[in-house]
Amino acid sequence: VATVDYSSDVRIGPNAIKQVFEQYRKLRNTLRYMVGNVADVPEEGSSEFGAYDASAQYDTLPSLDKWLLGRLNALEVECYDAYDQYQ
Repeated sequence: VATVDYSSDVRIGPNAIKQVFEQYRKLRNTLRYMVGNVADVPEEGSSEFGAYDASAQYDTLPSLDKWLLGRLNALEVECYDAYDQYQ
């Protein structure tokens, strides 16, 4: 539905709803997986937080992590630009 030209009437049928539901399900399951992976990390400021180093120095990261952070930054910039240009 989001890929349809919304400047005119949009037809919604069972197939379109099924596709949107599948996309929603995939996103929901991905978010559940991600939250499950960070559920055991203590909150910042708690007495247990000292065991976790969430702010690793950039220079000490492996090259793959540096590349991924660069791609993530480029995606973030692209998303903000898209939001700014949205009608």
